[in-house]
Amino acid sequence: MAEAVASVREEVGEDLYVFAPPEEKFFFAEGAILFVSGLVVSRFLDGLAKSRLGTDFEGWGKGAGDWIAGRFAALTRSSGSAPAPVAAGAAGAAGAGSDADADEQSAALQGDIAEQAETVLASGPPDAGEVETVRAMLEREFVARGMTRAAAARAADAAAEAATSALGIQ
Repeated sequence: MAEAVASVREEVGEDLYVFAPPEEKFFFAEGAILFVSGLVVSRFLDGLAKSRLGTDFEGWGKGAGDWIAGRFAALTRSSGSAPAPVAAGAAGAAGAGSDADADEQSAALQGDIAEQAETVLASGPPDAGEVETVRAMLEREFVARGMTRAAAARAADAAAEAATSALGIQ
């Protein structure tokens, strides 16, 4: 699971700033970027599960960005104080939440991702159409949150690849 999350981080990295709280749009630590990358993979798997169960899939698409942003904001609040300003992408630097906070949250998120993968696979592996439907909805949400179309496409593609990797399919 960690490799899947890292692949999203490598592909989209700082483009994930669109999920940061407004006061921290350009100031966050590497650990926070990895955490948001994990949230994107988690949300993709949740979308696959909802699409298969027919459970408010349209609502999932419209709320995906808010869910990611809300979890990211909770991380920044969990550090207990305002982070020291650091340029986005400065690896190992203090920023939104601390790397320790993000590492702790990321470890818990890895378990969530594994559980979501099991839920998705319970009814068999998703087909290419299901993956593409979730990928397209996530891409639209990224654009709605302020990513460029190119960055949103890269982010959604990376999320799809990471999620299918987590599911053990290609």
